[in-house]
Amino acid sequence: MKSFRNPIIPGFHPDPSCILVDGVYYLVTSSFLYFPGIPIYTSRDLVQWTQIGNVITRPSQLSLAKCTIRQGTKNCGGVWAPTIRYHKGTFYVVATCVFPDKEFADHSRWENHIWSTKDPQARDAWSDGVRFDFPGYDTSLFWDEDDGDRMYIQGALYWRVKEGIAQFEIDLETGASLSGQPKPIWSGTGRPIPEAPHMYHKDGWYYLLVAEGGTELDHCATIARSRSVWGPFEECPDNPIVHAASKDAYFQTIGHADIFQSPEGQWFAVALATRDGRINFPMGRETVLIPGQWEPGSWPAFTARVESVMNTSADPPLPLPSINENILENFGRSEAGTLWPHNLLRLRNPDEQAYQFADGELYLWP
Repeated sequence: MKSFRNPIIPGFHPDPSCILVDGVYYLVTSSFLYFPGIPIYTSRDLVQWTQIGNVITRPSQLSLAKCTIRQGTKNCGGVWAPTIRYHKGTFYVVATCVFPDKEFADHSRWENHIWSTKDPQARDAWSDGVRFDFPGYDTSLFWDEDDGDRMYIQGALYWRVKEGIAQFEIDLETGASLSGQPKPIWSGTGRPIPEAPHMYHKDGWYYLLVAEGGTELDHCATIARSRSVWGPFEECPDNPIVHAASKDAYFQTIGHADIFQSPEGQWFAVALATRDGRINFPMGRETVLIPGQWEPGSWPAFTARVESVMNTSADPPLPLPSINENILENFGRSEAGTLWPHNLLRLRNPDEQAYQFADGELYLWP
């Protein structure tokens, strides 16, 4: 890749998480109240992206029937902040289904699940969810390959009750905790609302990346590290490592990041961002890509100003991203009994008796 354009996935695509497996990048984003849920995009060059499907394609995997928008607020329920990871031949996605009508301290406000598949390219490939208890949201997965492949969940405690990032060791088959109640491991840098944690193990250090500042203009990503997965964690002296360049920059609210490395050794972060409309952000929270460095034993650094065109050489920029979401084309190929196109969204659970594909057309019944 010589250069690229941001956002790499435009429009309503917040809270990105990205991995590289066998030369293919896999990226997921939040879907909130929409079904099918948790879109999955793939790319070989980080520029041209194709939506290959969704994690949640059956109500049996996760019911959205009781998810709402909390009356009188901007607090939307549904699926928040998925994390995608790969381990020993299996893809995993973890996310939180949020019920904002429930009380802040009610643990049933948060419903956390892990889904898995061997082949994310297959439609309806993902398993039913393994549910686990966690008193918060933005849960993430981490395998400690230096300690017997123990699997840990990190997540954000709800800031209206108790701020901070907590962790526990999980039994992947049952969702049960193997380490008791989730243990707080870092409270952030002092900025409000630490959330969206991701753990990385590199050069003998455990790095904990989080979002802070809320999802508005002070949004950013900060990082800390420890010699133990349980801490204590020391803060990076250059925090925040991902943030908007200034309050008058084109891209604002940059944060909720995930870090990965290309086959050529280049480090990148994906993050959510909004394009400044001055009064509001009409395109919503979108996915941007940021090049960086991560020298051995040091801290990751993403110092480049996030721009519409990000150059890694003097070559001209590549074309605008191609996201392959031609719904009408999908209809034209449809036959009776064909599943709903993966990029055509509905609110909450689908009513399978209300529509049918036949002869390349979509029929709806009230």
